[in-house]
Amino acid sequence: MFGKLQHVIHLYHEFGVRAWVRLAAYPDPELYHHILIGTLTSIESDKLRHQLFRTEHHRDSRNIREYAREMILNWLIEDLVIQYVLPHKFKNIKLIGGDRDRRFLAGSHVAATPDLKADGRKYDIKCDWTGYWHEKGIVDLRDGEYPLLLKQNAGLVLILPFQKQIGILDSLTEVKVIKGKMHPIWHKPYHALELSENLCWEEWK
Repeated sequence: MFGKLQHVIHLYHEFGVRAWVRLAAYPDPELYHHILIGTLTSIESDKLRHQLFRTEHHRDSRNIREYAREMILNWLIEDLVIQYVLPHKFKNIKLIGGDRDRRFLAGSHVAATPDLKADGRKYDIKCDWTGYWHEKGIVDLRDGEYPLLLKQNAGLVLILPFQKQIGILDSLTEVKVIKGKMHPIWHKPYHALELSENLCWEEWK
């Protein structure tokens, strides 16, 4: 199986575009490129630590470079899906989240707010590279994400990059939720949403 970066490049190629061209439109493409391929200079590493100051809570067991790399890969996947996949579902699509400009955020500026507005409804976008959601029919939301999204009547756009599938939940009000005390990976409180009866996974078109 492809690694994540190779798979992103492959997916972009399938839509007739280049992932590196998309990356070039991001705020700091040279830094982002070096993060992706693992060639950060010491100056760039210091810059990254400054930009991602106090993100330990969000990084979990990942170091800063791993956290930044995953973020960039998710942005690339999100942008691909927004441009080429979601227009089959929605007419008016706009990024509204704190990372909509594809800039790294310090921990104090990271908030559990919806990423997307589509046809007047707000959605949070999540990527699962493992296929766990599809296999188990459950998606885990960390910390206080669930009540905040529920308060804003936001839905979820769930992306499975390796399976080339998306699932859309327009509302979380009808979804069965289990509140967990301690996530096995994050080691933090979480909410588990049961998806099996509320979600239909669809292949990308």
